[in-house]
Amino acid sequence: MPRIAVGGGTATRVLAFLLLGVLVGALPPAPVDAQWFGFEIGPLWSDIDWSKAPSPGTTVVDDRTALYGGLTGRFPVANWGSLATGVSLLPKGGEYDGVVFRASLLEVPAVFALQTGTSTALFLEAGVALGVRVTCSRSLRVSTGTHTNSCDSETIVEPPPNDDVTLRQIRRWEANWRVALGGRAPVGSGLVVLGIRAERAITDLYPENSQSMRSRGLALVLGYELSR
Repeated sequence: MPRIAVGGGTATRVLAFLLLGVLVGALPPAPVDAQWFGFEIGPLWSDIDWSKAPSPGTTVVDDRTALYGGLTGRFPVANWGSLATGVSLLPKGGEYDGVVFRASLLEVPAVFALQTGTSTALFLEAGVALGVRVTCSRSLRVSTGTHTNSCDSETIVEPPPNDDVTLRQIRRWEANWRVALGGRAPVGSGLVVLGIRAERAITDLYPENSQSMRSRGLALVLGYELSR
């Protein structure tokens, strides 16, 4: 009888899909109802993932914590799931090798949510988000002071007695993976939303993708939805 060899990675993926199928099948039925629209706000912690950068010994010594906000829309497509989108203004930043990066992005997600109901419910979301820079600056901290300039051009800084440092142009848009976990509960005429969301950039900070430096963030989500 022929033997079928299954690699560890393939076996893990098959097991993950089987587990997902069991979870989905165990969800209690919930009727497909009207669309839900609302807002969300909360703190966002972000930094730069430099783990694959050319200088692995360099330490990130700064991140960014700030409030974000946005509008949301949720559209049920089955009795156990829905599509969600919206638009958010996200402050992001971090520090790598003395260069401090600060930006605000207008981001539009496209995610799918598994949920245990449409009113009182737990949910698990996964998808992607596309962001466009609204503001951006970077600063180089050296012994003689801080050099700050725009992200849209390449600039050479000469901090004595060091060698010249080139601050390269930063990409004007960003694509991210996004996952979230949380719950909804009825309050008044709508639903209060509370959850936690993580995202990591698919695209590199620099257009030429030469340094594998990507932003990442963790947000606490507090929102409110009304049906239509």
